[in-house]
Amino acid sequence: MKGNTPWKKVAARAMSELLALVLGIAITIAVGMTIYTFMPNYISSMQQQQRIALVVQDVFSISSSESILTISIRNLGTKEIKEINTTILSPANLDIELIAPKIEDVSSEKSTLKIAKIGLSPGLETILTIRLRGSSIGVGSKIIIAVSARYIDGSMASASTQALIA
Repeated sequence: MKGNTPWKKVAARAMSELLALVLGIAITIAVGMTIYTFMPNYISSMQQQQRIALVVQDVFSISSSESILTISIRNLGTKEIKEINTTILSPANLDIELIAPKIEDVSSEKSTLKIAKIGLSPGLETILTIRLRGSSIGVGSKIIIAVSARYIDGSMASASTQALIA
């Protein structure tokens, strides 16, 4: 009788361990499939919310030290843009001024124009006309423009482009 008792314990434990292993694998597969199903949609929606398009409509020289730049900014995301910063990266140290549209909450520092409370809804576009003043912005000069947008949830998007002054 003593010879049969250890085999019964081993057989009973082996069934319990096998069942635990099968359940553990099944739970792991179920959790993995759930994550695999929901994560790509979540990641792609986060990327979609943070996009803008920047296009130079026109840039022309008024004199050897003054030019007019017209750009369009389109909100390609799914949330409203509350603030836009436009920076002229090259040439550096330009005085810039927003000509149109007339917006109350606008500030400018050297080469940067900050428009707060713009309220650009998803899918809409705004066109900005900006006066550039500086020493080397005559006909044929290349300008590099960078725009960053802050959404109502605090997320950011940016775009850049370049153009030659005509």
